[in-house]
Amino acid sequence: MDDFGLVHKKSTFNDIGGFNESIISGQDLDLLIRFGLEKTVVFNPAITCYYDKTVQNSLSKENHQESKYMLFNSFKDEEKNNSSLHLYLTLNRYSLAIQCKRAKNKTTLKKLLPEIDTSLLNWKQRLLLHTPSSLVILLKKIHLFLISKGVYISSYK
Repeated sequence: MDDFGLVHKKSTFNDIGGFNESIISGQDLDLLIRFGLEKTVVFNPAITCYYDKTVQNSLSKENHQESKYMLFNSFKDEEKNNSSLHLYLTLNRYSLAIQCKRAKNKTTLKKLLPEIDTSLLNWKQRLLLHTPSSLVILLKKIHLFLISKGVYISSYK
């Protein structure tokens, strides 16, 4: 999940503890997970926002893989009894692993890989997890080129 909008009552926001300001990057994911554990969350698949990648010093331009790794692991107990949360975190761990490969972050990747439930991934995702970082970087360049030509291929489909 890249970005989302969340509509709620202020009292609900306060009831679940608001934003966890100790999280460097991923406060929105933490909030969404805690909302989902306490309340009913409905997703709208329509595109409602875009990243402005021209903003200097944007968190989205920085590598916060270790912070996100810790965030995803902070829900280990809840994940054991919640298959939807387990799937959600598995897909986020997969996405984080690909980010680590692209950033050549071997330290976080080494800790992350054994924690990904590959039985929940499709064959393309499993293949990318076993692909060397240099090839993942090249494949991303090809992916962006194809998008510029109107061809969209995803490991999620």
